[in-house]
Amino acid sequence: MFEALKIEDIKIEAISACVPKNEIDNYQFGKTLFNEKELEITIGTTGAFKKRICKNNKTTALELCLKAAEEIFKLKPGLKEKIAGVVFVTQSPSQIVPNNSSYIQHLLGLSKEVFAIDVNHACSGYAYGLYISSLMVNNTNKSILLLDGDKQSHFVSPFDKSTALLFSDAGSATVLSKSENTKCFFNFVTDGSKRDILQLKDGGSLHWFKEDSLIYREYPDGSKRKDLDVYMDGLEVFKYVFINLPKSINKLFIESKINKDEIDFFVFHQANKYMIDMAQKNLKIETSKVPISINKYGNSSSSTIPVTICSELNEQISNNKCRMLLSGYGAGMSFANCILDIGPCLCTGVIEYEE
Repeated sequence: MFEALKIEDIKIEAISACVPKNEIDNYQFGKTLFNEKELEITIGTTGAFKKRICKNNKTTALELCLKAAEEIFKLKPGLKEKIAGVVFVTQSPSQIVPNNSSYIQHLLGLSKEVFAIDVNHACSGYAYGLYISSLMVNNTNKSILLLDGDKQSHFVSPFDKSTALLFSDAGSATVLSKSENTKCFFNFVTDGSKRDILQLKDGGSLHWFKEDSLIYREYPDGSKRKDLDVYMDGLEVFKYVFINLPKSINKLFIESKINKDEIDFFVFHQANKYMIDMAQKNLKIETSKVPISINKYGNSSSSTIPVTICSELNEQISNNKCRMLLSGYGAGMSFANCILDIGPCLCTGVIEYEE
């Protein structure tokens, strides 16, 4: 068994989140998919009363993350010159080649000596990004720009009952820098045997795009989707997370020697409200310590964690130090948990992207 991974002397210096201005009311949108009773149950279970999606096909996650980063550098101008690298977490890059992070270097006017990497991770991606960025902060003794965002509306069928009300678009930017006398802890769970329960079949080199990829197929529950649309077996995803998430979090508490009561906020990936409620119940966490943003912004993959922090904890981290447990879980199957202190730091809140 692996021990929790400890990283010292890093801090989050600034954090920002950006969502499209275009807001969808799921009670209205869902009438085309569900009868009235089904719609009430579905929205009540997921908690996704509203969501934000790009209305312009050409808007990408890169633009949303760029906007978030620009807001940070506008409010803290000298920070841009301290950036030694860019880590861009996304499963929806603007192009397969070249990567998003290289283009962001140009768009932000960062030094040509920065390194730039993309990380293809879904819902566990923000904690992965923090871990990779923290290692790089300690190696360079400089600041790292972590971008995390996805445009999921690009590959979600509007006729799929499992995904259409849930998945949304968002971007974020986080700047990590050197600090003193700080510690953060990470652990990870990876089970590739479960990869088929949440996947996008076509578009990669295994199942390359073909004419049939554009054909809508109808499924037993009445849903329709293309092979270029994401598929989710919601029940299997829930079962796997329900069984394994509390185990991984409790293991992190034991190995970090941090007591659960020392955590000010538990920021869970906003997969759906019921899943978060079950995790809260199993871990015996007070409701006041579990911020929720899925009701406003939907499930934007791994960026739900920075979106939730910026939306629900802006005031707290702008003025105080808070100890948080961040937990992402989803496609892979992949879990990533992190305990760290945040604040006081620059937090822009959630800003809107006008198309």
